[in-house]
Amino acid sequence: MRRLLTSYSAETRIQLATNFLKSHSGQEVLFVAPTRAAGDDLVRNLSLSTGGSFGVHRFTLASLAVETASERLTTDGFSILAGVAIEALAARAVEGCRTASELRWFEPVAATPGFFRALASTITELRMNDVDRVALAASGPAGEDLSKILIRFEQAQVESRISDLAMIYRIATETVKRSLPILLLDPPANNRLERNFIAALIAHSPSLLATAHCQNVRGVKALEEVFKTKAELTEPDSAPPEPALSRLRKYVFSVAAPPIATIDPSVEFRSASDESREAVEIARSIGAAARNGLAFDRVAILLRNPETYQPLIEDAMRRANIPVFYSLGSRRPNAAGRAFLALLACASEGLSASRFGEYLSLGRNARRVDGRSRTRSRHRKNPSSLGTLVGGRRGNRRPRPLDQAPIRARSRIDEANRRTERRGRRKIESS
Repeated sequence: MRRLLTSYSAETRIQLATNFLKSHSGQEVLFVAPTRAAGDDLVRNLSLSTGGSFGVHRFTLASLAVETASERLTTDGFSILAGVAIEALAARAVEGCRTASELRWFEPVAATPGFFRALASTITELRMNDVDRVALAASGPAGEDLSKILIRFEQAQVESRISDLAMIYRIATETVKRSLPILLLDPPANNRLERNFIAALIAHSPSLLATAHCQNVRGVKALEEVFKTKAELTEPDSAPPEPALSRLRKYVFSVAAPPIATIDPSVEFRSASDESREAVEIARSIGAAARNGLAFDRVAILLRNPETYQPLIEDAMRRANIPVFYSLGSRRPNAAGRAFLALLACASEGLSASRFGEYLSLGRNARRVDGRSRTRSRHRKNPSSLGTLVGGRRGNRRPRPLDQAPIRARSRIDEANRRTERRGRRKIESS
């Protein structure tokens, strides 16, 4: 039996997947999740509720393809290519085309920064969609250059005995032999090779359940073609009026205007003046929810720009004593680099007390040549060796080191330091 169930709610789709695994308790099941962490979390919760689970083989679609194709790849002597190695292979293909004077459209930008990264992404997309080289060459000047680069890219692959994700999916599609019940939780079906692999994977499965988001129109349509069945909309029953969170799920990506309704506590909007204050507000909200009985592992933070926000989130959670797991790993910024940037900002603002207080809060000690610290306190710094950075010139006079500054200037700096420490203490207590 094959079923494709759709829902606006991720909680509903996870519950459907859990019920499928429960119905096949004691059997081997192939579980394909969007990420390995998502699959592990679902099976872990299932084990906690049922007392244990056995025989659930968890994969992502790509990792399953790698495992399926690994035997042939090893026999043929191919290794797996990924990440920056694809950019290097793309650069090699471009260099070969330029040496033979084959490029026309891309020649002016072939040596510019970022070109190889963009080209590697384009090559991956073209190969994952199995684009015909002849049709690509006939599509225009850019397509003609891309077809030549693709040919050289594939030649370099064979010569180097390395395989990319497209080759792995092709081999996996040819060699997959699975006759287990299959659960697909929000599977990716954006590329032709992914769809071909899914079709080959489910060909001999006695039981199949797949879930997808209702608003993923292209993905649902592609899965309908692969499964040869119609999608079924599954929504939990909710008494009117419909909760604000349900309306948000339903209309957040809708082009049409949603019906007018009132907001309730299930959705809360907050605004902050900068990213740092946003992180503090998030920490306060999580702390308030925890005091009301919500477990920390039932809370998630979705970041639009993880590279910018994650260090701020880490700092806010650390101050609030909230344990956090980061799906992309934890990146701790170098305190010495942050201190140097604070000093540069201090100099650009004409010895700003707030910037200098920020430098002091980072806990960096100025060191003598012999390696001993100039200061005794962990939080109080003697910035005498940094006077040329934070002190500016006035006319032709040389800048005066800060420890030789007038008593009034030093007292202002000390007061700024005390204010910074008090603000930090208040934030910790309030969070």
